[in-house]
Amino acid sequence: MTGAEGTALPPDRSITPLMLDHLRGTRPWLRFLSILGFATSGLLAILAVGVVVLSGSSGELGLVYGLFMAILYLFMAVVYVFPSWMLYQAADALLHLERTGELSWMALSLGHQRRFWRTVGILAIVMLCLYAVALLIGAGVLMLGLLAGH
Repeated sequence: MTGAEGTALPPDRSITPLMLDHLRGTRPWLRFLSILGFATSGLLAILAVGVVVLSGSSGELGLVYGLFMAILYLFMAVVYVFPSWMLYQAADALLHLERTGELSWMALSLGHQRRFWRTVGILAIVMLCLYAVALLIGAGVLMLGLLAGH
């Protein structure tokens, strides 16, 4: 079996230093993206509070809209926390791998990354479905508008 760079997989299927080096190289990016996700979650939570405070002076309709948006922002904040936590755990496991050299930390990191990608994939499918529903609703409203105009 040949790898991406034309190097053969060792006959004993062991982990090579190059494999470990590539994996270790992902740690700073995992940490950065996890912290970025946590910061985004925090900003969304602050935004939710701000929307409620500002919409309180806009009358009843403004308050209802503000509460709806606040709930949406809080939901998004919670959604961002889970993948961010998975990336943080993966980076943490790679740090332990670097310090100890124990391959069990590599397996743990890869498990966290697998869960991250599964979660992101599910979120992408959900978003595509929401886009399709929004497109259908938009097309329906457009059709009703065109029909009402005649």
